Amino acid sequence: MFFIQYKFRKKLFLLVVLFFASCTFGSVGNKLKEDAIIINNLLKLLREIPVIFQPIVHSYDDQKDSNLANFEVSSGTGVNNKLYQVNILEENSFLEIEKLEFRFNPPEKVFGFFSVNSKFQEPVHKTHTPYTIPLDLPQNDLYGKTYISQGQKITSFMIKNSQGVGLGEVSKTLLSPITNAPAGILASVSLYLKRWDLNVKVQQISPPVLPPQDIRNLHISFQDYRLTFFPRCKIQLKPAELTEWILGINYSRLFRDAIVSNIKKETLNEIFQSTSSNPTEIILIFDVHSLYYLFFENLKAQDVVILQESCLL
Repeated sequence: MFFIQYKFRKKLFLLVVLFFASCTFGSVGNKLKEDAIIINNLLKLLREIPVIFQPIVHSYDDQKDSNLANFEVSSGTGVNNKLYQVNILEENSFLEIEKLEFRFNPPEKVFGFFSVNSKFQEPVHKTHTPYTIPLDLPQNDLYGKTYISQGQKITSFMIKNSQGVGLGEVSKTLLSPITNAPAGILASVSLYLKRWDLNVKVQQISPPVLPPQDIRNLHISFQDYRLTFFPRCKIQLKPAELTEWILGINYSRLFRDAIVSNIKKETLNEIFQSTSSNPTEIILIFDVHSLYYLFFENLKAQDVVILQESCLL
């Protein structure tokens, strides 16, 4: 079904182009204004040909190897520098994305106009079309709507199943496609993170620790978090084509030293200094825990844990 729809849209796109290429128009009124209206009507027809927009989630660590559940993280500087091994346990670890919301802008401005009411009326909107800020248009306009991709619960975000581009192994998950996106430019993305739980074992491995080894069992949970960001590059959606968009989640960076009010905080060093080693104890780190902010600062920092991977490839 998808292939048939795709071929139909492709043919429709070619027919529209051929039709307008073969037409001639009379000269009524101002020639420049008339040309602008004709071109904008052509663009309007082309933009109404739906685009298939496929959001993809890539989750991975910083190690670029085949084992996504184990990675090493250093904490502190100088004599305080220590190396830790983090092991994410699959049991009770999951990533639940509620949804992704997208806004799109028209592809290009033409003579300063991009929308008209009819062939013989003045252009309605006179503006530029930046790709970093959604245009303030009514909800019934193709570029005033919010387009939603429904998320899902990913119970194996640390299990490799694909090869990332320049990233080594990744866990790849397809979210629900948007089948009625307009041709144009991606303007903004809102990520609704319903819940993200990480059940981990952290062990200090350097400098050498004599038995009994220093180990912490952590259960970290983020809940009901929304992040809105704007593209770092121009992501073009073309008529009758499939556009893939990749959200990168580099979860190993949650454990790196955090920057809080321009001050570096030694995340794992603080965890180990403020808690005692107990092989049977699980330290629950939710939003009410005193050390939660260290992980949350890394989560909300731009381009640290959550990445606009489509702009990095």
